[in-house]
Amino acid sequence: MPKKIQKRKAAENNSYKETMQKTSKETGIKSVQEPAAEQLDHSLNALAENQDSIRNNEGAKWTLQSWLVYFLKNYKQNEIKETTFDSYMGIYRAHILNTDLGRCKLSELKSDNLQMVYNEMTKEGYNAKTVRHVFILINMALKKAVKLRYIDENANDFVTLPKKKRFEGKALTAEEARTIFDKAKEEKLYPIVALTLCTGMRKGEVMALKWENINFRDRELHVEGNLCRVRESNAGGRSKYVDKVLEPKSAKSIRTIPLTEKALEALLIQKHRQDEIKEKYKVVYDDQGFVFTEVDGSLLRQKGFMEEYHAFLKKYGISDIRFHDLRHTFATLLFEEGESAKVIQELLGHSTITITMDIYTHVSKKGKKNAISKLDNLF
Repeated sequence: MPKKIQKRKAAENNSYKETMQKTSKETGIKSVQEPAAEQLDHSLNALAENQDSIRNNEGAKWTLQSWLVYFLKNYKQNEIKETTFDSYMGIYRAHILNTDLGRCKLSELKSDNLQMVYNEMTKEGYNAKTVRHVFILINMALKKAVKLRYIDENANDFVTLPKKKRFEGKALTAEEARTIFDKAKEEKLYPIVALTLCTGMRKGEVMALKWENINFRDRELHVEGNLCRVRESNAGGRSKYVDKVLEPKSAKSIRTIPLTEKALEALLIQKHRQDEIKEKYKVVYDDQGFVFTEVDGSLLRQKGFMEEYHAFLKKYGISDIRFHDLRHTFATLLFEEGESAKVIQELLGHSTITITMDIYTHVSKKGKKNAISKLDNLF
């Protein structure tokens, strides 16, 4: 090999060694001339130290309350319904914002901190459902922080929640329902109460019902909307609650319900009354196609409606139940008449039959007893 080439090769080798030595000092990674296992150990250690540094920085950067808001607005808002997002923000404002827990750094958050908060909520009289809602919100945010390697573990994984009590909705008796159908037809609220008893719709669904959703020829209605109260902010940053028709609660909630004679009669009564109101208040009436409205055609104002509803029940000596319990009455009476859980699930719009059975366990037990008692007629 010519001497010039030999000198150039030697210079390149020396330059390479110097570069590798310098790199080794700066990064802690050994040169290729050292044993492969030792070099790999150094590389992994350096990488782990770097990741730990990033993790510690992020965990110390975020407080729980600041991370929750960031998480909800950047990771959850686009995949959940407007009402769900508003509900999460309500929980955040009521139970986390500006509390000792909310101001705690993610890196310093321990299971003990969370357990104490859940225990204290229980002592203060919050029901198990509310405590669980707070748990769920915090849990989602912490799970995301773990995935992003901001923290090593989810402190919520190690807490114990209060036992959830089974809620049983009240239902009218068949006799009370007959009282409404037989004696209350002249009442302003009769059409909406009667229709709800005959269809099992949720309050928001019946209040969002439009005439275009009703097929009188085929004697059925289509549930396609849900009236909700949502929080909206104006340009100045102030927010207020407004009534808004959104999509129903779940995909199964979009459904078709057959109409009974009494349901059809209630709708025809409402149509006749509404036509009279349109004529009387035609100067101000804004016809948006809703079946149940205020006198100017706007959506029902829920506070005033509920006051009238409870007065309606009291007038006829009927049990003072929630409006939602008219839906429970519909389902309970069908169960007691021996209808299958699957059919009732479809009519109610529950996403799974498990939900239906969990809510109406007490009713299905009665049905089982009645079924077994029939054996007495056989033996």
